Amino acid sequence: MSILSKQIKNLMLTSALVAMAGLSTAANAAIKVKAENYSQQNGVQTEPTADADGGNNVGYIENGDWVEYTINVPAAGEYTFTVRVASDTNGGRIAVLANDAEKATVKVTGTGGWQNWVSLENSLSLEAGEQTLRFNFKGSSGYLFNINWFELNPK
Repeated sequence: MSILSKQIKNLMLTSALVAMAGLSTAANAAIKVKAENYSQQNGVQTEPTADADGGNNVGYIENGDWVEYTINVPAAGEYTFTVRVASDTNGGRIAVLANDAEKATVKVTGTGGWQNWVSLENSLSLEAGEQTLRFNFKGSSGYLFNINWFELNPK
């Protein structure tokens, strides 16, 4: 085998290993979505956030409002769902649906201010592939809470 043939073979082998490592990393990668990047919504508004990463948050959330996100889940399985919220009231609940099936509920309590941010977690099971993640907001009358971002981490 010539030196050039060996170099080509080594390059091909290295490329294959990098590609496999990339697939493995992608399947285990977290999915983080800024709340204002919804695909559809009903009743909410965006506003500038004072949270560390800047940008906008989704606010003016009331009972019955909702937001939807189109996400691509790399692998089926259990995920830790983390959501960044702030509330100057008693809060409310976020019902998390994937393709119209309820997967989790997150209870949001008061954080001491509309821009006093905390991260809350719950677990949920997701199928692989593109799907619609919907948050149905529930609570008493008036504004419930703000959302800055959410993240899905494979367990």
